[in-house]
Amino acid sequence: MVRPEHTPDAELDLAGVIEKYYDAVKSNALYVTRSEHAASDVTQSVFTLLVERWDKLKHDRIGAWIFAAERRKLLEFFREKERGGSVLPLDEMEKPDAALSAEDKYFELTDAELEAVRDRVLSVLSDGERELYEAYFVEGRTYEDICALYSLTYYAATSRVKRIRRKLERSVKENGPDTLALLAASSAAAAFAARVIFCGR
Repeated sequence: MVRPEHTPDAELDLAGVIEKYYDAVKSNALYVTRSEHAASDVTQSVFTLLVERWDKLKHDRIGAWIFAAERRKLLEFFREKERGGSVLPLDEMEKPDAALSAEDKYFELTDAELEAVRDRVLSVLSDGERELYEAYFVEGRTYEDICALYSLTYYAATSRVKRIRRKLERSVKENGPDTLALLAASSAAAAFAARVIFCGR
């Protein structure tokens, strides 16, 4: 999964935001759809919508808005595929109406409230799991890095990461249908939230 550079969004103009997030959005769409054509269409739709709404958005949280907008476009893609006769599993954590309005919910909460959402979800992790979560999901370290840092075998590293992901997915669901969308607005949790948003795995 491609992760954007850690440059404050509020410092970027429209072109800078597109440059920062384009590869991540395209990579996520390709990972989910398994189609270069579909990924390009989804990515184009996301950034077309961004251009249309640019003057109305709060730029310090623009990345969270982009991730939510992509999620909406991906849900639309899957539903269209289903209507066309190719039945694909849909994310049932949020109803369509909630997904349509999700990107605007980030801007109604303060940073402290968003961090409280993050802390509530992450509270299911032990100290050791929290440390591994930060290394893999937030810092973007590879499994090879994890093996070296914690003296683990490759199998042990992948197993622990998968266990952490499952625990957090359950925690997200238990905290309500809007939790995942809000979690994406917390910079330290955005990488995990994006992965769950886009693939639910």
